[in-house]
Amino acid sequence: MPSTPMVERAKSNMKYFLVSMKTKINSLSKSKHLVMCVLAMIIFLASCTTIAPNIKSVDDIKGHKLLVGRFIFYVNGKLIEPHERRKEFLKLTPTRKARKKTKTEEDKEIIVGFTIFLQNGETKRVVLDENGYVYILVDEGHYYINRVKHHSAFLGTHRFSPNPNTGFKIRHSDAVVNFGTIKVDFRQSTASKAVGILTLIASQGFFTASSAQLYLTQSVDWDTPRNYISSKFNIPPELIRDEVVRFIQNPLTFFNDKLATRNIEDSHFASDWYSKGLDELRAGNYSTAVTHMSKVIKIVKDISDVYYYRGLAYGELKQYEKAVKDYSKSVELDRENVSAYLCLIEVSIMAGNYKDAIDVITKTLPLQSTIGERIILLYLECVAKKLLNKDTNTCEEELDGILKNGIIFWSFHLFESWLKGANIDDDTRSYIEEKTRLVKKHQSGAKIRESLKNFLY
Repeated sequence: MPSTPMVERAKSNMKYFLVSMKTKINSLSKSKHLVMCVLAMIIFLASCTTIAPNIKSVDDIKGHKLLVGRFIFYVNGKLIEPHERRKEFLKLTPTRKARKKTKTEEDKEIIVGFTIFLQNGETKRVVLDENGYVYILVDEGHYYINRVKHHSAFLGTHRFSPNPNTGFKIRHSDAVVNFGTIKVDFRQSTASKAVGILTLIASQGFFTASSAQLYLTQSVDWDTPRNYISSKFNIPPELIRDEVVRFIQNPLTFFNDKLATRNIEDSHFASDWYSKGLDELRAGNYSTAVTHMSKVIKIVKDISDVYYYRGLAYGELKQYEKAVKDYSKSVELDRENVSAYLCLIEVSIMAGNYKDAIDVITKTLPLQSTIGERIILLYLECVAKKLLNKDTNTCEEELDGILKNGIIFWSFHLFESWLKGANIDDDTRSYIEEKTRLVKKHQSGAKIRESLKNFLY
């Protein structure tokens, strides 16, 4: 790193601080040394996180609520089976005794461990059972995966902090909340391992998260944890509510991962323009965002996300037909991208292409989606059918049936803005406004477009 006045000043301040501390410590009596040690120990213990253990029986609940689910772990695409990790590896940095155990013949296959921290005002360390399941006591409120640690006996520990807008909502009426299966995927290339080793903080044993990536995703499979908990504690399935968790990842990381698989001469320019485009989206400079994303498309034409984010910018600019084209291209390149399908349906309605919106809805219905995505899909289906003067009873019944179980991650500001000036009759307008109010009651704090500033990093 080149020397600058700021760096030199920092070095000078640090040197002065160390000399001062050494002088003060040397001047202390033995009794003061003891007092300082005790105070340091108290501060250390106060800063430690508490443990959220799994319950042993339903009698442990006693007026609380139960949060249940399963974690599965991957390292560079390899599934880490439960027998390949021990409870010692689900704690903080292993003790010397635990480290010695890993050297025995029995534990040679144990190569990795993860620690999950949950937060609701107080940070708690989650302890998984031998099969990777969690069944812990909680109270009403919002709970977040505050921190994830990945430990390797050779490479030390990496710390990650997922986006705080994601988490679990525990309601007053809940008894048992099932977050299904969460996949924790740690990825580190050979090159980043070398960088990580160089950035290791020797005194702490922790790597910076920049030397690796962690991806959290929720599986649509809620049945496996539900059946496991029901059989283990004889809990009636009707008492268990399935919870949708939206883990928002860094879109630039996803783009660079996809870009790395392509042999493109100017790939670094594409990454730079894409990063700038996301920054402009976050800042609300939608015209500039369109310009940057268009430059990316000139270099790489087959990555769905670029069209998706340019479509978002066109939508904000009320250029609905252009947004329709971009979202159409996005789903053409990624036919499993439910969010792009929902955006395509929305802008098709705003562009007046109601029949096209119904066609896209038909294609989207068979896709695997979360409860929240299903709610938005049914909501848009009701709106499109109402605009076409078609019967809405079927979609209304299904929408009403799943609304009580879902939390949605969607922003209505574009749609509501369009609705104010839409050339439709008063009866249809009132119907759409009422349906919008109904669905918005289940809106989460993490929204798709209003939260661009929060999750586009």
